[in-house]
Amino acid sequence: LFVVQTVDGIDTAGLHGVRLGAMNASMVEVVSGIDAGDVVVMEGQFALRDGDRVAVENPVQSEKGVE
Repeated sequence: LFVVQTVDGIDTAGLHGVRLGAMNASMVEVVSGIDAGDVVVMEGQFALRDGDRVAVENPVQSEKGVE
């Protein structure tokens, strides 16, 4: 899973290992590996590499998850 990391005003993708929990047809529970408030890359991640610069569009942050 890629999380946006901002250092000195530059947004980059940081690769995070995660542990998954419950799953259904449309949702997956992430049990560990990210923190509340992290901005997770939701699109364009297939060609992304750890440390690549990213542009954040429409950020969604939630303490309980994205619905």
